[in-house]
Amino acid sequence: MTTFAITKVYTSKNGAPYTPMVGENYTLTAEFDVTGTPKNAYSVSFKLADRYNFLTMSDLTPGHKKVSTTFFLALDGTIPWEVEIDPFNLADAADPTKSVVPPFIPDLHGHGGSQIILVNRGILPKLFGTHKLSGSFVPAPPATTIDFYDPHWLIVTQGTFSSFGAGKIDRLFAMAGAPATDSWQKALSTVCRVTWGGGDDLLPISKVVGPTEYPVFVFDHKNVPTAAYSMIGQSVLEVRNQRVDAAKLRAVTWAQLDALDGINIFKAYKSPEHVIESNDKKITDFVTQTLGANYRSKFTPYDAARKLFQAVLAHMVYYYPKPGQPDLRPDTAVKTLDAGRGDCGGFSILLVALYRNIGFPARTACGAWVGQDAGHCWCEMWFPVQGAGWMVSDGSAGNGACEDGSFAYYFGSIPDLNQRYACMRGNTFTVGDHTAYWLQGPYGPLATGTASISTDSHTAVLRVDQATAMSLVHPGNPHAAMAVHAQSDLGDLAFSHCPCARHGGFSPVIRRQLAATTASAA
Repeated sequence: MTTFAITKVYTSKNGAPYTPMVGENYTLTAEFDVTGTPKNAYSVSFKLADRYNFLTMSDLTPGHKKVSTTFFLALDGTIPWEVEIDPFNLADAADPTKSVVPPFIPDLHGHGGSQIILVNRGILPKLFGTHKLSGSFVPAPPATTIDFYDPHWLIVTQGTFSSFGAGKIDRLFAMAGAPATDSWQKALSTVCRVTWGGGDDLLPISKVVGPTEYPVFVFDHKNVPTAAYSMIGQSVLEVRNQRVDAAKLRAVTWAQLDALDGINIFKAYKSPEHVIESNDKKITDFVTQTLGANYRSKFTPYDAARKLFQAVLAHMVYYYPKPGQPDLRPDTAVKTLDAGRGDCGGFSILLVALYRNIGFPARTACGAWVGQDAGHCWCEMWFPVQGAGWMVSDGSAGNGACEDGSFAYYFGSIPDLNQRYACMRGNTFTVGDHTAYWLQGPYGPLATGTASISTDSHTAVLRVDQATAMSLVHPGNPHAAMAVHAQSDLGDLAFSHCPCARHGGFSPVIRRQLAATTASAA
């Protein structure tokens, strides 16, 4: 009879004990002794948080063994682990093909992990020795409160193409978000060109009305010819991942958050918006149900927000309509809460409403993943402490990793933030007599008059090396030619993006390639 005895389990790097930093690979190493000679190959089961890895041991000799496996998780804080030797009782089985082995499906949110579906094993022979051990570890925090690391460089092209039927156009209006430098994203170059019946316009960056002054490109002309129209924006960006020191964020007090009310931009990001009814009774009731009455005396702001985040993961079901199906996505935070379903935008506006309800400045952020027409939305919340600022949390990605909310995946730890870009922050964009609530894709063009309009919009995000990115940046001459690289090689796709294509009606119809376009003066 074979006996297994686990002697130690630890996190490691290159086989030696090591405490990984948040955002690094989490490698678990188990050492165990085998007494006797196993008849068959057996498994070693590693569980980290709610993820499983299985290794097959083909070495059937007795003695001391050492095995390791690696997880890549968007998770920080205390992370539980469990190691089990021969969990399916294969080592001494007379016929291992009859052993009950639970099936598992690939893990979409890590490298090498898997989600297991447990089944009833029935009555199995007892294993002797210490064949199962559990514990936990805490990954090391970064040196700064919020750390933006591992820079990548992106070329983003967002295009809208319109044609018009017979008639006249009294006025044509369009607005697009300009990717801005803020926290994890640095805009190295951003231009926007409109080609229309009146010629070519290189649009300056404008600011929306209100304290956020979010940068946008605006096209607004009267008596427009019915010739073909296109608005093409191009940006060169540096983007980074995010990890946080939760202990430092826990030092932020409720009084510090309340003091932000006197600063206009933070007051704006603490106030309700058309799609974010943060003061609604239903939002307040959800906060109370999750945190209890007098929650400010029980939780730090960080812990209250984290608990709300996990509650939303458990409450919500991800939903995106399939082609040909009616679009039943709720379009406000309260409707999303009532329905218990939504896409990445729905998760985001609900979380922002909850964060604002308890006193945080918070905002939605939207853009797209590396690839083509791979839109995505998430949240940012402000921590008023040295070295902090806007912290990202991603509700739909967190729900995709952990539907019951037992672990706060993608709350502060965002190891694929450098695989996306943001072109919109907030949900109110007013210029003149027009207000848009979403600028993930361009708003418009909106035509006033008798001519009909047909519009097709797309976004392409290409990852490039630093040298290529910088070759397209021309200080002092932002309208210099920017050649867009062919999209035949889209680079590394993010490993865990949610399947949203667009929110608010910006839906791709034709997969138009934007390879040959330039946004420059001829």
